[in-house]
Amino acid sequence: MLEKRNVIYLNIIFILIVLLIICIYLIFSKTKNIVDKGEYGNLREIEFEYNSKEEYFSYYETILQNYEKSKFDSNGILMTEYDEEYVYDIKSISYYGLMLFSKYISENEINYYEMAKKQANYLVSIQNNDNGGFYNNYNFTVEGTTYEMDVPWISSTSQSMAISLLSRIYSISNEQKYKDACELANICFKNEVQNGGLHTKIFEHDFFEEYPTDLSNYSLSGLMYTIIGMYDEYQVFGNIEAKEIYELGITTLEYIIPLYDSNGVSLQNLAFINNEELKKSYKEKYNREHIYQLITINQISSKEIFNYYIDKWSKLYNKNV
Repeated sequence: MLEKRNVIYLNIIFILIVLLIICIYLIFSKTKNIVDKGEYGNLREIEFEYNSKEEYFSYYETILQNYEKSKFDSNGILMTEYDEEYVYDIKSISYYGLMLFSKYISENEINYYEMAKKQANYLVSIQNNDNGGFYNNYNFTVEGTTYEMDVPWISSTSQSMAISLLSRIYSISNEQKYKDACELANICFKNEVQNGGLHTKIFEHDFFEEYPTDLSNYSLSGLMYTIIGMYDEYQVFGNIEAKEIYELGITTLEYIIPLYDSNGVSLQNLAFINNEELKKSYKEKYNREHIYQLITINQISSKEIFNYYIDKWSKLYNKNV
């Protein structure tokens, strides 16, 4: 009789353990995709729920630590080494600010917020008053092409990441200048490339160029950063113009994303469409970046085709699990 009772108790304990495991899985399985953190760590599952007022989608402690080893000017603004000189790179400044803000949200240490705010204030101070552009003032060769970006030049990536930073700083400070800067920055996304803006077309769909060259190069990262930046602006400010640009970006991405697939790896751009001398260009680090971006976009606008390419491009890493 005692043995039978012990067996019953053991079965009950086993069932409770199984139920506990199931509960834990359901709690932590909202968003899971296997991606490679590359130089920042080993393969792992990433789990996050994107919020435009909280951590940026690609925040990692080690990335912030790498930035902290960089050079800064006397005001604490990040400077980036390029072609044997230090320059103010808008994308790097914005990204550094986003990492600092994310650290602030993660650990509630005000000094990280103040440092992020310094980067945001710099962006506001150098913004063009006519078209809202955050201009880079160094010459740059577009990777994977022969195209040159001559001073001064803007980018949908740096423009969007700046908006993501300014939106977050506003969500804490409520200072009007950050809202005004974001609204002004939208002008670049409406102006055509030939008129100094970022907007162009691909197969009758709207596109926003990371590198606005004479011959369109259609950088995938640039389009996806635009979507995320416009989403952030709309979520924080309710800006209808940002919402419209965001929706145009989603429609285009859903239509053209198959063009970026090359045997299970994502291409950097589609520059070869307009220039037969250029080859298809891809790198593992960009494939990883595209997966992170696409996971985030799929959270805010879930599409079967986005799920499909997240899984397909992630298989490059799954074999090492």
